[in-house]
Amino acid sequence: MFLFGLVAGLIYLLTVIVGGELRPGYTIYQAISELTLPASPNRTKISVSFILFNILLLIYGVIFGVTFSFNFWLLLSALTYVVVALAGFGMIRYPMDPLHSKDTKRGTRHNNLATVAIVGSIIIVISGTFGFYQVLALRPLALTSLVMSTLVALSALGAWISALRKSLAFGSFQKASLGLFMIWLGWSSVALSTIAF
Repeated sequence: MFLFGLVAGLIYLLTVIVGGELRPGYTIYQAISELTLPASPNRTKISVSFILFNILLLIYGVIFGVTFSFNFWLLLSALTYVVVALAGFGMIRYPMDPLHSKDTKRGTRHNNLATVAIVGSIIIVISGTFGFYQVLALRPLALTSLVMSTLVALSALGAWISALRKSLAFGSFQKASLGLFMIWLGWSSVALSTIAF
């Protein structure tokens, strides 16, 4: 059951990597959302892949919540998985505004939903760390989760500062933050599937 998280994380990472390779001129400095701009080549395929990711993340969040309903912090993680997945669906419905274009309501909604997703990923890992520590059988997962939550938070902070300054570093910080989160998601999913609790 927990392997839904592993599959979701792998799909996300592969979508970003393959989608970036298929788009001419796309670099690590560009936002992930640029892969789903209305005029972007392969937009439909990439959007379908992100939809699949969000479906799997939503399922994983429900499974996580049912399994760990007895622990406040892990239940918080589960609810945040659901919120992040729903924000992901919204981001596909409301694509970002192209760079150097006039801001639109659609683009503003996209940016707000993207913020929810990034902040949500930080909440998931931090609350997961506290929750794992409180469950004796899961305590070995807490230290790695603490390290990963720090890295996810620091790279997300870098993305936020870069966005405020309209720096070219935004895309690389964003990819680092979400990439680390997906790695943690996959690792914790595999770890949880092997532990009896």
